[in-house]
Amino acid sequence: MFTRLLVPLDGSPLAESALAHAAAVARPDARITLLQVLEPDAGAGPVDPLEWRLRRDAASLYLERVAEGLRAASGATVTTLVAEGAAAERILSVARESDAEVIVLSSHGAGGPSAWNVGSVGVKVAARAGASLLLVRGYRQGTPWGESGWRPERYARVLVPLDGSLRGEHVIPAANRLATRHGARLELVHVVDVPGVIERSCDDVAEEEAEEDATEPGRRYLEEVRAECGPDASVATHVLCHADLFSTLEDLIDQLHVDLVLLSAHGHSARRRTHGTLPTNFILHGGTPVLILQDLPWDELRPSAAEVASGLTEAPAPRSPAQQ
Repeated sequence: MFTRLLVPLDGSPLAESALAHAAAVARPDARITLLQVLEPDAGAGPVDPLEWRLRRDAASLYLERVAEGLRAASGATVTTLVAEGAAAERILSVARESDAEVIVLSSHGAGGPSAWNVGSVGVKVAARAGASLLLVRGYRQGTPWGESGWRPERYARVLVPLDGSLRGEHVIPAANRLATRHGARLELVHVVDVPGVIERSCDDVAEEEAEEDATEPGRRYLEEVRAECGPDASVATHVLCHADLFSTLEDLIDQLHVDLVLLSAHGHSARRRTHGTLPTNFILHGGTPVLILQDLPWDELRPSAAEVASGLTEAPAPRSPAQQ
């Protein structure tokens, strides 16, 4: 699938949960970079040069040990890099400088699990990534990487939400490759917004007929997409009628025991923000690994309000709705 991958690590087992997923989506000829960012201790005063050198050496040794296992699991070329600075900023800069296709990142790291679905570094990286993002739920890790051998993750069911847009459909080739590699079943799903008349109706028969009418175009649409998946692909289609898109998909994920959600960074809402509404919901609120394929280059992403206000970048030029 991917030929250039970046995997940020911080030395913790939680962060290492991303490794099995990196091996699962890397091509045999891929180049995987393992990155550890060393951050100075806040408020600790001047950094002792010798202590800092020892930290760098320890990080280099750690990354090389992990790289050996990842080479065995993926067959890819694995390199290591120790950087310094603020973690999220350095991860993004390395991703951009190395032209990484995908950042494979655990939701949590050395800070441990928390009440938040994604740790602070993960949120920052996801908010500004001009590369695709595979976000792994570190708090759901099983046996720590390497303790029972170096094995890639296996995906049996992959959920692919589609909204009818060409931008949303650009994930289909990647979904096909992933399904072929893992022998996975693709679950194509399209959710139709509930018409107001259904919500107010007290007539069960009328409600069923209205839902049937509302979902028929979606069924035809998914059958067309299904035909693009090839005759040997294992594909199921689901057309659901509900007003709450994300909650409906969450329920389906639980029912089907989905291993991975695969979707485009943008769909009908073709804005220049890093991710559309649905991918953002999966990042912040989902409980399943999610692979978001970025369809915008770094330079096309709209800068945040904070970047503009602080003078870190110029305000974007106004664009017409069609251009957005």
